[in-house]
Amino acid sequence: MHTKQENENKNLHNIYAILSENKEITLPENIREEYFKVPFIDHNGETQMANGCLFLPVSDKPVPLVYFSYYKVTKESFELANYLKEGWAVASPFEEVDHNIEITRDGLVSNSSLLYELRHRPEIDPDRIALVGGSAGGYTAMMLSALHLFPCCTVASGAFANVYFNYRHYAPYLSTFNLPAAMALKDDERKDLMTLLSRLPIPYGIVFNTCRNEEIDARIDDLDIAAAVSPSMLGACYSNPLMEIHNTSDILVPVDQITKSYTYEHVSSDLPDNFKIHLADYDLPEDFDKSFVELLPKDSYTERLLPVVPEGKIEEMPFDNKVFQINIVDEGEPQSHGSHGTDMPKGISSQCGYIKHAFAAGNINNFLTNGKLQLLMERYAGISIQMPPHEGDVYGSTLLYQKEVVEVLSCYIARHPEENVRERLLELGKCKKELSASVEDCLRKLEGAL
Repeated sequence: MHTKQENENKNLHNIYAILSENKEITLPENIREEYFKVPFIDHNGETQMANGCLFLPVSDKPVPLVYFSYYKVTKESFELANYLKEGWAVASPFEEVDHNIEITRDGLVSNSSLLYELRHRPEIDPDRIALVGGSAGGYTAMMLSALHLFPCCTVASGAFANVYFNYRHYAPYLSTFNLPAAMALKDDERKDLMTLLSRLPIPYGIVFNTCRNEEIDARIDDLDIAAAVSPSMLGACYSNPLMEIHNTSDILVPVDQITKSYTYEHVSSDLPDNFKIHLADYDLPEDFDKSFVELLPKDSYTERLLPVVPEGKIEEMPFDNKVFQINIVDEGEPQSHGSHGTDMPKGISSQCGYIKHAFAAGNINNFLTNGKLQLLMERYAGISIQMPPHEGDVYGSTLLYQKEVVEVLSCYIARHPEENVRERLLELGKCKKELSASVEDCLRKLEGAL
């Protein structure tokens, strides 16, 4: 039997991770549940262990993989049951207690280390790996999609795409509403999560306290770093189909940073009329004042405003042949006690059809943008902002980054013989002198593939 506190913590986990409750699907019987560890080097240069969980169907051939980024997937989630029903493997990080890993560095490296391990498992089809995630997991999925060449597709829900806006402007602004009420609580009440959620004016605003500190804030004040770790600024670096799902009512991660097409002009009546939830409400530097959609390549995306799925129903998210699918669910105006949506009764939005469509083709449809090529070579050269390099021979080291870059480029070249990747690398080396030596070294190692 689960205690009341355990059930409340599971509910909060599902809210933060934007996971739906499974009430319909029985988990298949032929599933092996496995827990594993992978070493990685954190931003301080210390070796840590990334803990992973894998749900693996019994099969006589490699199976596709759906990887949940950042948050662990729970057995109670609809998504896990739905993907396993399709015969796909499902994996995620795993911590007994949800961790507060530094999301813009260690979170990217630890998740990448788990994916590196999984891609090399004989049971997994490396051409059919989908990245999914909600909230911080949605952010991580989008960043991993920008950083890596191998994903088949990506589905992010409620992702905070603009780190500078969220960390340095919106989060401190939310705190101004919560601080007076928090200070009025007793010391033990301020330490109790359920008390905070029931007594603060904007309850879920406290989630920012778990992923911010003075060091991170100072780091994000460097606009080059802020741009490098903001998915909205990396539109030229994506190389696989990507769907972002958001709600108009999201108080924690305002939809304005994804698209301004479907944002409400006003908030609900339980918030002040002048509540600052839009990008335009803040004095933001150039491009940080633009939505994810505004910074995407022209004609590369489709935007949709969708009605709420009726309670008790399961509906597939729509998609077309554009690279980016922007699906916005109309849940009305942002409200104070919302999180990544309202508390109205509603059904389940499934992304299974979208992922199945991508798996049918595999990553043969991936494409190599100049932005992605530059990110790969920055990692090869040991100057990556997103994934700082270190000495050693485990994930997070320059040595392993170089091995991975050669591997993914070799696979890409084999699948796209019509592309002159050699010339593109040479041109990159000419334009970016800091990469020229690494380009030459990488080309030597790619000689067999080229």
